[in-house]
Amino acid sequence: MDSATLSDQTAGRKPRKPRPSRGERRASKRNRGTRYPGPKKADSGTLIERLSWQALRPEQFYFSFQVQNLPAVLDGPLPDSWGALQRLAKRVGKECIPDIDAIVGMAGADTMVPVDVGARDGVSSGQETARRQMALRDFAAWWKSRDGASDTVWYLKDWHMARDLGMSGVLYQPILHFAEEHDWLNGWWDRVNAERLRGESSGRLDDYRFVYIGCEGSWTPLHHDVLASYSWSCNLCGVKRWLLFPPEVTPLLYDKLGLNLATDARAGSADDRDPTRFPGLAKARESMITVVQTAGETMFVPSGWHHQVHNVADCLSVK
Repeated sequence: MDSATLSDQTAGRKPRKPRPSRGERRASKRNRGTRYPGPKKADSGTLIERLSWQALRPEQFYFSFQVQNLPAVLDGPLPDSWGALQRLAKRVGKECIPDIDAIVGMAGADTMVPVDVGARDGVSSGQETARRQMALRDFAAWWKSRDGASDTVWYLKDWHMARDLGMSGVLYQPILHFAEEHDWLNGWWDRVNAERLRGESSGRLDDYRFVYIGCEGSWTPLHHDVLASYSWSCNLCGVKRWLLFPPEVTPLLYDKLGLNLATDARAGSADDRDPTRFPGLAKARESMITVVQTAGETMFVPSGWHHQVHNVADCLSVK
């Protein structure tokens, strides 16, 4: 091979991927050839895979879940590289809860964060949820003084914490099962961000990596993820209840004109009590999967699956 050909190949070579943490390399090596366990029942009785990411090679996960477009729950010790994130949760007795003082200490009290202010889950107040940008200190003050009996809750969500703190790729990296070659949204942004940092293009840095801090009773209405892509969400502490709907029932989640998506697909909700507007919700629930996600577990939501998420206890999660 002549030097010109070698130079051309080198110029077109992809950037080297970040080296996996020592714990991830040990787990991958130890479990090479390991078969993952069979499916276990979720709360609804519908079968869903619940397994340890250490007992499942990334390529097994890719072909068994991402390619098949099936949900799964992964558990096991969090990666070594997540140490900074794990220090943002603390234990009080037997409970693991968000450490709001540690979060303010890391991010800074003046950092602006997105907060949804709306009705507590199950409260039919007619209150519209409003997105506000506020200083982290204001959210922290509400968190510390909140009354569990209040009909209104604040939910810090969709916070680009790593991007805003200049810690992209440092604060946390996904486990190998959600690596860049399969994460096309963040993979695209990482390449664009690198170009902008080198001065090759203009524009602000961005990503699709988010932090969520929600109290018991906060929730996210029915939706699918951006561009109908897949997503993953890891609970650092707390408990979430997920309601998932496979893509084939999507038309049943809309009103009779096919224009407006239901906000809450649960039985007895305001949408469910209006069958003339949402006639398909009862039928859609026949295919619904309910999953309770606890601390340390990662929920994988496949492409095009609609879902709504309810914080059963105070939660700190990343995705």
